[in-house]
Amino acid sequence: MDRELVSFDNGRVVFGRAVSHLAEALNPLGAAARIFAESCACAVEMRQLGLEGRRIDAAKAERLTALADRRVAVGVSLQSMHSRVDHAELNASSLRQRMADMQLHLVEPGVPLAEKQLYLEALRFLTEHLVTQHSAHGEELVRQIDSVLGSSPAPAGLPARNRPRRRRR
Repeated sequence: MDRELVSFDNGRVVFGRAVSHLAEALNPLGAAARIFAESCACAVEMRQLGLEGRRIDAAKAERLTALADRRVAVGVSLQSMHSRVDHAELNASSLRQRMADMQLHLVEPGVPLAEKQLYLEALRFLTEHLVTQHSAHGEELVRQIDSVLGSSPAPAGLPARNRPRRRRR
């Protein structure tokens, strides 16, 4: 309490030693010395409380602004993820339909062997492409979700396919 001018104890105002020292220095004023010293201490405390209140308000405003910015960024990121998933699903769905059409063409009577081999090779390639595309979109989605949740990103030096995956809990 030596450093405090004014403190509170069980709802009562308590003045520090500095206030007593000022009152003693103003002793020739009699009872008014103590009142004057306490008034000065209260004025200093009110200024400090005002400053502290403004600092708290500024910090609060800064945090609220940061939260609002974060909310907007998360919303944009979620919208982007939604659009990308929709787009990826449309592409994958279209590719699966073309593959199903090729499979039907393979079993049609009268299709030459060379053409069937060509369709089989195309199906093998497209199947690999579909799996690779699905995997890439999944990894991108995981990275997006990690960024939204504030998780640490994978090390930048690793290629996207080789980045370590987060363990599920």
